[in-house]
Amino acid sequence: MRRYLSVSTPAFSLWTFVVLQHLVVATFLLTRNPNRGGIGLSMDIYLAVVGAATLVLAIFLAIQLVLYNKAVKVESLLIPFIFSLPMLALYVAMFINDDLKTALGLTFLIIFIAPYILWISNQDSILTERHFNSIIFVLAISSFVISLLQILEILPVAQLNVRESIASDGNRPTGLFFNAFALSTAAVMTYLVGLNNLLAKNRVWQSLVIITTSLVTLLLAATRTSIFLAAILTIVFLLQSKVANYARATLASAFAILVGVGAPFLSIPVGITRGNEDWATLNGRTTLWSCVIEKSEQFIPFGVGVDAAFPQGFCVSEGWFSRLRHPENMFLLSFVEAGFLGLVSYILLFVVTIWLSIRALKNGYALSLGFTATFLMSSSIYVSMFHYVPFLTNRTADRGVFNFYLFVFLWLIVLAIGEYRVKNAIAKKKLD
Repeated sequence: MRRYLSVSTPAFSLWTFVVLQHLVVATFLLTRNPNRGGIGLSMDIYLAVVGAATLVLAIFLAIQLVLYNKAVKVESLLIPFIFSLPMLALYVAMFINDDLKTALGLTFLIIFIAPYILWISNQDSILTERHFNSIIFVLAISSFVISLLQILEILPVAQLNVRESIASDGNRPTGLFFNAFALSTAAVMTYLVGLNNLLAKNRVWQSLVIITTSLVTLLLAATRTSIFLAAILTIVFLLQSKVANYARATLASAFAILVGVGAPFLSIPVGITRGNEDWATLNGRTTLWSCVIEKSEQFIPFGVGVDAAFPQGFCVSEGWFSRLRHPENMFLLSFVEAGFLGLVSYILLFVVTIWLSIRALKNGYALSLGFTATFLMSSSIYVSMFHYVPFLTNRTADRGVFNFYLFVFLWLIVLAIGEYRVKNAIAKKKLD
């Protein structure tokens, strides 16, 4: 029986997720046009792989929940509740808007229950940093290798997106994900893990590899906002040992969020002044945001649910944006799908995680802030926590939790490690 106990740990579920992420992305790349490096694999086969991978992940999470047989304190459920709150709001909206078939999907169930399972099973034995660092190491190396092969046009990219970078003036690599922005966001977080360990003189050689591969991947992805955020967070990490009280921790967190996360929005007035439309509209994002705001009455009070959200041509009748299933902003997307409940749920998520990050930073652990700030940035100009439910009629979304939820769950683990360190620091002070 002893050899099966590992199944009840969050490490087992996350390693399973890592393997399935590789499988899903590899299958998707094979569906690309043979002229672009794929083999033209049928999308039906790809969707079957997504469905099977989702089922396997759900089964392992369920096993982990069943094998966990210790008492759970209600107060320990606050953090997973905050993470699952956006999905709870979406469930309410789906039932009100008669999206009953969609509501029963495994994708939503995983997003809803995984935070509880991962957090609860972490309360007794934190996911060892050996496991966590190994997962980050694999993700950094894998994304780097795939990105390099895509730059060399040996492998196809998941999404066509041309932008000049230091290595190419062709399509930006997508690595282990479905677009270049997701790749760059992941690269920021893997880089921060490597930097955090290097500063702590922990697993130095591995940290150097993670930092090097992550930075190269970040440059290859050519996403300016992610590169700038990484630079700002580097400053905070280098100074984390100097942050010894709540005032300094709050000030450092405010600097990271206002400067690092707010930088993209400063380009709007600059673009308007210089007549640069891409900067003035954040590459068209403000058009989508204005569309949602103008149609806000349609989404009050409980949104329109999932099935009716962002049909083709919702904001513009033609062009790439006409096919988008989201407004490139998690707060507005949640408002469209779940109304005020959805919007408030995401605001609460970041209020609580920023508070946890400040607590951790005060105790010399900057990684919580690094992950939180990165997700706040990506949620403001992208949809890193979008469900991307597969199998909806006439919808292009087909990746489910394999879009970016692996890093959402890693974010939760980082916060758990931060809280673990905070509690240890408090206990040590009481003994002193």
